[in-house]
Amino acid sequence: MNNQEFLEYIFEKLENLDGFSSGKMFGGYVVKRYSLPVALIFNNEIFLKADSENKSFYQDAGAEKFYYHKAGKKIEISNYKVPAEILEDDTLFEKWIINAYEAAKRIEMKKLKYQ
Repeated sequence: MNNQEFLEYIFEKLENLDGFSSGKMFGGYVVKRYSLPVALIFNNEIFLKADSENKSFYQDAGAEKFYYHKAGKKIEISNYKVPAEILEDDTLFEKWIINAYEAAKRIEMKKLKYQ
């Protein structure tokens, strides 16, 4: 399965929820809900948005933090990998992605507050 097929698989899982879209990003995809970025897809894996309020939700479930290497440095961003057992359960996955959307809304509100 390539990233495009994996993206289609994710969107099938989201068919009960509205407002989702996607766009290409650095060889992968960004998944948005109502134009807010909630997830990244790279190498057939999905990484959900986290903030200070929900990162323990992901950490407590054993989710791995997303990172990449650039110029010999490890760069971490505020997204966590969805474990396979969560991805296989549509109800749990919906809960996780809504959690990511709530984090994206809080992050956006903070940005707007400081403009």
